[in-house]
Parts: sequence; C-alpha cells; structure tokens
Amino acid sequence: MRALPLILLLSASVPSVPAGALTLTQMETSARILLRDSASDVSYQRFSQATLDGYLNEAQRQMQNDSWLYQGSFSMDFVAGQIEYALPADYITTVRVTVANRAITQVSFAGLDGGSAGDVGMDWTVATSTPMTYFIDSFVSGTPSQIGFNPKPRYTTTGGAVFVQYVQQVPLLVAGSDVPFAGNSELLPYHDALVDFAAARCWMLLG
Repeated sequence: MRALPLILLLSASVPSVPAGALTLTQMETSARILLRDSASDVSYQRFSQATLDGYLNEAQRQMQNDSWLYQGSFSMDFVAGQIEYALPADYITTVRVTVANRAITQVSFAGLDGGSAGDVGMDWTVATSTPMTYFIDSFVSGTPSQIGFNPKPRYTTTGGAVFVQYVQQVPLLVAGSDVPFAGNSELLPYHDALVDFAAARCWMLLG
C-alpha cells in the first residue's frame, strides 16, 4: 500500500449522502469562495463550472492513484478448464485473491513460463488442478484486464468460491448531488482537499 497510512476497504455503492459530506455543487461554491469568484451570477464568473468540475475530478483521481483508498470486491466462480476471466471495468490493481477462503499469490508470466510452473518451455496452460496462483493479463489493447489462474481449474464451482479485493477507479463527479468517492463516509475529511486543489489550479491559470 502506498502513500497515506489509512487502509480502507470501501463499498462500490453507498445509497445515501452521509451527514457532513460535500456534494459537487457545494464544492463548486466553496472553490469560488476561495477564488473570490461569483457563485450566483454567471456573467461575473472568471471560471466556468466545467473548469471547476474538471479540476475537482482531477483531484479525486490523483488522490486515489496516490493512495489506493477506494477499494471494492467481488466474488466469482471457476469454469472447468477456463484459465482467464474478465475483471470489472473500474479495475486498477489487485489487493488480495482467495480461493475457498485460502489466499493465493500473484505470479508473473515470466514465472509461469520458466519458474514456478515448472521447467523452461513447459506449457503451463495444460495442467488442471486447484489453482494455486493467479496472474493479471493486461496485454490485449482495448479490452478490460483479465485475471487468470494456474493451474487452470479442474472443476466448475458455485457459490462464489473465488473472492477478489481490488483497487477501483473512482466514479466521475457529474451531477450536482454527486459526492466524492461514491459518498463513502470514511473519506469525508478529504473533501476539503479536493476543493483546495481545484482552487489552486484555477489560481495558477491567472498567473
């Protein structure tokens, strides 16, 4: 885990706005106060709503990329003989993978081709058993990353035998009622930092 010492497992969806949270509209207003910009009369505004929203989203994205605070998880099942499975579209990187409540380790393609999977040149895609390692395949341009398992599963499972915890991309702030980090209450202290970032970037535009 990088940067900030806080380690959180966050839900991908929070149904309501927590008390004390800042919505996108409120952050726009707060940023304009810092900028001494008009919050009510568009004709007197030096910075457009699109400019402020762009910087607020940039701040949220950079904070996530630097800290990996926003995480999610999902369960899946094996299909007998199938090596790779699609990952969610908001996937950034994997935190932990378990099979039947047992953690398995990540392995690289180099390890599969000539190390942990056996002798150099061995076709590791042939063996079937209970998967002991996983790998991430991100090399197909224009398609979501895939998670693969070695050895490939011998049996089809049911009931979500595989559990994947991963770092997510944060949802864009678009509607005025949107709240940073999908409204997770654990991240309320960081809302003001997003406003400060956006205001600072606007001041830089003024020289």
